[in-house]
Amino acid sequence: MKKVMLFALFIATIYACDNEDLNNIESMTDGNATRVITSTENVLSFNSEKDFEQVVNTLSEIEDTKDRKKWVEEHYGEFTSMQAIYDQAMIEAENIGETKEAFMQFKEKYSSLYFPMYKEDCGFYIPVKDLAEASLINADGNVKIAGNIVCKKDVTNYEELMVLGRAYYPMPLTRIVNNLDDLYLLSNGKIIGEDNNTSGWYKENGKKIKVNVRRKCQGNFVYLHTEISFRKHTWLGWTNYSSYTHLTGTVKSYYRNGTQVQSLPMDYEKEADSSHDSYTGPLAIGGAVKDSYQASGTIYTYEIYKIIVNASVTYRGMSTIQTYNFTLPPVTGYTF
Repeated sequence: MKKVMLFALFIATIYACDNEDLNNIESMTDGNATRVITSTENVLSFNSEKDFEQVVNTLSEIEDTKDRKKWVEEHYGEFTSMQAIYDQAMIEAENIGETKEAFMQFKEKYSSLYFPMYKEDCGFYIPVKDLAEASLINADGNVKIAGNIVCKKDVTNYEELMVLGRAYYPMPLTRIVNNLDDLYLLSNGKIIGEDNNTSGWYKENGKKIKVNVRRKCQGNFVYLHTEISFRKHTWLGWTNYSSYTHLTGTVKSYYRNGTQVQSLPMDYEKEADSSHDSYTGPLAIGGAVKDSYQASGTIYTYEIYKIIVNASVTYRGMSTIQTYNFTLPPVTGYTF
């Protein structure tokens, strides 16, 4: 009899709950993470920092932000992340008018993404260093870990954006030639002088576009990295936004005597915010030669052949197809 009375009391308590409160509280659990959405809170909750980092590492292996969003929704249900808000901002930015009123309305709506203007850049950026985290934090940069709200925003100024390589203006590079650190940079992807292969900005109809090409070393392989950057003019300056580009062309390698070694096609499409990056290769390279180096033991040198790039870019921001031609001279690469 006592059990029956307790069960009846439990049922009565459920029906006594306010229906609106029940509708406003949602929860979905997957492993060590929980999605909690109420009328005042939209946040993912993790049992520990380690659990959070494990999911971040998983998302880091997924390059496309749309695929990251799909993964999060499959595991935790619908969640409005900072990445989702940024993606929406970039879509809407394409239609910002050039009036002060239009820009200020947009800036107010996406104030959490705005960085104080630097020269002519009035862009909007995700204020976290690890972009994989942006798919797990809310609009304020918050996530719940071990029951506590933690803010993951760790980019606070434009210089940090420059260091991360996301800003409109690149970070000035300083290198010490013939230093072991310089060789280390080379072995991890940097080739001296390659950042100078740029078309420069071309402006048309309130938009502008620029293409950079550079060879990048990845272990024992070399790829051509093509970077398409674009911006839209607003009342205050130039801002990043989402658009469509289609890159086509060829990458040809040559021996020093002029004989062609290799010809590779380029055909890449993308719709997202700037920049649109693609990698063509691996490129043909000369055989490695072993050299001794006192500090590191052994380094290998190899020749990266001269390449000629012929490319065309269809860009939704302009009515004309842009054409580009680059010649990159032979250089010596290093790896340990």
